[in-house]
Amino acid sequence: MKILIIQENGRNKENRHLFLCHAMSYWLNVAGAETICWGPGHESYKSKFDDIVKKYDIILSMENYDTGWHPDLSVYKDKYKIFWSIDSHCVLREHIKLCKDNKINMHLNSTENYLNKFEFCEKLIWFPNAVDTRYYKKQNLTRDIDLGFCGSIISNRKQWLDYISRYFPVSVDRVIGDEMIKTINRYKVSLNKTIADDINYRIFENMACGTPVITNYVPSLEKLFNLDQDFLVYSNIKDLIGSINILLKDDALRNTIAESGYKTVLKNHTFEKRCQSLYEELKVI
Repeated sequence: MKILIIQENGRNKENRHLFLCHAMSYWLNVAGAETICWGPGHESYKSKFDDIVKKYDIILSMENYDTGWHPDLSVYKDKYKIFWSIDSHCVLREHIKLCKDNKINMHLNSTENYLNKFEFCEKLIWFPNAVDTRYYKKQNLTRDIDLGFCGSIISNRKQWLDYISRYFPVSVDRVIGDEMIKTINRYKVSLNKTIADDINYRIFENMACGTPVITNYVPSLEKLFNLDQDFLVYSNIKDLIGSINILLKDDALRNTIAESGYKTVLKNHTFEKRCQSLYEELKVI
């Protein structure tokens, strides 16, 4: 099985190795496939797509924000085409158009709620986000930051963090790559707030580092995790403040939740697991 993966390579050398195309390529290879990544920034991008694609049976596009370079896949009628929508919660219309225009056969979506928007595709699969355990792991570091948020300050996160800061000092860290992984390994408690109804990567990555997480509830979360065991869940800001207070005061509870989340992620939500599952699906198409 030969799979051509389409996604732009990372633009920052500090986190390029953490890009999803590399995780999918590596773990699909482990599962038994032969893969290559193609898109701006990859060495293979120096070759024309027509010259590359003829060597592969399956095309997997993971490019969620096309800036005009994405090839027209509709012309490759002899190839099985897959699109993984990670950000349907941000660019749903664009992804629907991409799938229709490119005659996508199999649609993967990180958010279960959006699958029914792609019923024109032959095959629909809920394909939640996951963690690359080659990089996201426990490190032997002192957890000297009580409360932290590592991520982008978009949507209404600034107001959210400002409110929390009235009650607790919060370390807001805009770091990437290996420095990000080290930082979340220093948190005693990690905060999460999704943009919409997405189950974002921060949840998986923090738990893989053995860091206890407090996150807002979104639909289908309970289908992946044990709520209030693998992490604490809040439905409003008062719940959140109470959960922070409880975890910061109770070392034993904090450690119990961290260990439960860590075990669940490594058992069910790694890229190794996701890629093995996808590989098995593709063997029977």
